[in-house]
Amino acid sequence: HSTPGASWIFSLRDLAQRDAWLVTRMNDVDLPPDHGFPLRLVVPGWYGCCCIKWVNEIRLVGDDEPSTAHMREFLGFDQPAAPGVR
Repeated sequence: HSTPGASWIFSLRDLAQRDAWLVTRMNDVDLPPDHGFPLRLVVPGWYGCCCIKWVNEIRLVGDDEPSTAHMREFLGFDQPAAPGVR
């Protein structure tokens, strides 16, 4: 039931607490296309499906921004500490 494209909303606090990072390389080489070249978000402790591949936009949004369809789709999974899903 997935649709192409995904978006996820993280607070800056959530990203800092999890030591999340944007990566361009894996094992000392550029990310291959299958792993998100040119840029991937890695959130330690989260499922890979929530570590967004192929980052093409980063936006600052208000605290009242509604959950995205992708967030709601994965709400039923046993995702540790899934913040921001409303």
